[in-house]
Amino acid sequence: MFNFNVQPPCASFFMVYDALTQPQEVSMTLMEYFSNKPRGAKVDLARKVGISKTWMSLLISGRQVPSPELAHSLERHTNGQVRRQDLRPDVFGRIV
Repeated sequence: MFNFNVQPPCASFFMVYDALTQPQEVSMTLMEYFSNKPRGAKVDLARKVGISKTWMSLLISGRQVPSPELAHSLERHTNGQVRRQDLRPDVFGRIV
C-alpha cells in the first residue's frame, strides 16, 4: 500500500540543492588574475585596453575604479575571468 501521509520536502531544500549542484561562475579580482601571469602581463593588458601601466597598477591595488567602458574592456580582454560586475557593482550590479 501507499503511504499518503508522507509530507513532500520543503521547497527551500530544492533551492539549496540546486544552488549547490549548479556550476558556479568563478570570477576574480585583477590582483588574483595577475597572480599567476608571467612578467610583463600587466603592461600588455594595459596596452590592450589603452591605459598606462600606472593606471593599471592603481586599478589592481583598488585605489582607483575603472570607468564602465574600461570595466567592460577588462572583462573582454581577460576572457571573462575578471567580470565587469565585480569591478563596478554600482553600475552593472553584482551577480549573486
